Amino acid sequence: MKKLLLLFAICYLPVALFAQTSQTGSDYIARRLQVPLIDAPQKVPNASVSVSGNPGPATYFYWIVTNGLAGASSPAGPFQIINAPNTLTGSNFNQISWGNVLGAVSFDVLRTSTPGPPFGACNCAVATAVAGSSTNDQANALNAYTVNTFDPSTVLWTITNESVSAGVSQIAFRANGAARFTVSSNGAGGSVIQVTELAFGGLTASFPALFQNPTTGTEISVGKATGPITPTGIAFGISTQNTDGIFLGNSGIRMGVNSFIAAGPGGINSFATFTPDAGFSRTGPSTWAVGNGTAGNASGTLKLAALNNGGSLALPTSADTLVGQSTTDTLANKTITAPVVSDPTITGNTNLKRIKANQGSALVVGDVGSLSAGWGTTASVSAVSGNDVIGQISILSNGTGQNINSTLTLTFHDGTWTTAPLCIAVRGDGNAPSGAMIPNGTSATTAGFFFNATPVAGSIYVIDFICLGK
Repeated sequence: MKKLLLLFAICYLPVALFAQTSQTGSDYIARRLQVPLIDAPQKVPNASVSVSGNPGPATYFYWIVTNGLAGASSPAGPFQIINAPNTLTGSNFNQISWGNVLGAVSFDVLRTSTPGPPFGACNCAVATAVAGSSTNDQANALNAYTVNTFDPSTVLWTITNESVSAGVSQIAFRANGAARFTVSSNGAGGSVIQVTELAFGGLTASFPALFQNPTTGTEISVGKATGPITPTGIAFGISTQNTDGIFLGNSGIRMGVNSFIAAGPGGINSFATFTPDAGFSRTGPSTWAVGNGTAGNASGTLKLAALNNGGSLALPTSADTLVGQSTTDTLANKTITAPVVSDPTITGNTNLKRIKANQGSALVVGDVGSLSAGWGTTASVSAVSGNDVIGQISILSNGTGQNINSTLTLTFHDGTWTTAPLCIAVRGDGNAPSGAMIPNGTSATTAGFFFNATPVAGSIYVIDFICLGK
């Protein structure tokens, strides 16, 4: 009976112990926790080599390299064949097969003539990046290859709990002995995470970082920070309270020194709730300011390094000045639609489609005077049109005393040209007699014309003129 009870205890005691462990779990205490790579590349467990076709007296040694996500295993082998053909061909070849490995991405098959494993750079590759578990060796020539065995210890992670300051410790995460990031306790403000290095698409940025949960809200700050920028959001940069850095969150985006752009959860129309500082800022829906961020003070400087294709730079409708930052600035390969340019100087050749001289003041009848007696005793200016650059003058010959070479004078409506322009004139009517309207002396303020025929009373004679500065 005692033997029966002892046998029962031996059989069922482990079951009871295991049942208790699975129900209650266990606590573990460690000074340092090491986490090895869970899926390091492993050697193939076995392989075989066989001849397809006619055998021969040749001896070969084959090796299999497992390629994983992290790197390559050391060559497994040698896997020997002693009756291989002397000349390997498509009909006489060696077939190599191997057991699969969990987590393998592909396999490289190598060949040597001795049982020593290949190392470094060698001409030893039969096939590389084989996705399956077999391949054929059908050629005596081998390909260049470099044996580069991955060492899993280089990605060994360790986790330790270390003192930082009075009442504060941190859990440090290290890869191959190099610190990657820490998780710190902060008795005053909750948990703090210090990120010492981040990688973005191949670019690595190393800087301090602060993740905290202050009493005013939740914040993630990447950069040097001494306090929360605003109750809720994410801040990037060097920030001290409500000054510098880039801030993203319910209150918008804040970036640069003393500047911000608002882009809150409601989109671009979500206006920032914190006080804007000097710089480029948004003052309301569809409104941006260069200055202190208020609608009343939008003065300042906006500099653009580049404007993307298809972009637009719009200036306000009020009086504004666009000033180049250099003594000589160049605007190349740009299309300017309907510009208003005051007194430009163009030093090179200019290709034009049309010129419209329509910005000058309109001429009036009083601008034409000094009609000579040859037009007739009661002659008058019946009409004028155009401006100082291009215009038309109509003279009604009337009364008596008409004579050849009758003259008139145009006083430029917009004042002096500074330097006397060059004027040309033609007849703009079809009345008799035939004759020409000819410029007759031009100054900076007036232009004279005469008619080299005798006008007929009751007829209107028209002068079409163009004056160009020089």
